[in-house]
Amino acid sequence: LKGGVVLPNATAARSFAKAGWRDTDHIQRFAKQLNFQSRLTRLVKHARLAGLLAMPFNQLAHRLSYESLYNAGNYRASLISEIDERFDVLWNNAPKTNRILGVRSARYLRWRYRTHPLNAYRMLAITADDTLRGYAMYYEASDVAYVDDVFCVNSDADATHVVGLLLRHLREKRVSSVSVSVNHAAFEFPWKRFGFLRRADYQGVMALNMPESNRWHLTAGDKDV
Repeated sequence: LKGGVVLPNATAARSFAKAGWRDTDHIQRFAKQLNFQSRLTRLVKHARLAGLLAMPFNQLAHRLSYESLYNAGNYRASLISEIDERFDVLWNNAPKTNRILGVRSARYLRWRYRTHPLNAYRMLAITADDTLRGYAMYYEASDVAYVDDVFCVNSDADATHVVGLLLRHLREKRVSSVSVSVNHAAFEFPWKRFGFLRRADYQGVMALNMPESNRWHLTAGDKDV
């Protein structure tokens, strides 16, 4: 065992720090409101009126982000029921030099998301010319979509399409808001460009005897596994 990585709560973090573990990174939370009706309903106490009031807010928020200009080109998104060998190809093709990544092989992803005992994850595959280029794993609670894992082969070519097609898909499902938990390092997903706001809360990451690197890729899906 060369080293270790933990994603502790605040109480455990103090104990790890005393034992020599160091703060390494943060898993940040990015959120975007897709439909303001649920928020306005809490204010006006009338669902139909809240829906009418929400329309200009929804349109303005959409137009002020890159989402309104996004062009998918030859990229497509589809929900899948099985994680097949394409995910091994995706994992094998992803660059790993000078990066620290949690394993994302097909076998691991099936165990982590398809058979999760608490959350019914939906698996969104992002393809281009019938080749898997990335994915997003999320679950819904109430009218919020919680994205616990995103991955792609190449940040420059694929990350924009992972975010853009994820938002397009969630709008079609009529969820009210999206919450994404991911760090900002090895894969640069353009959350802010698409109108996501970074929330103040975050998940700390601590390491022991790990090589120095600023190229981590960590998400909420890497916690408690």
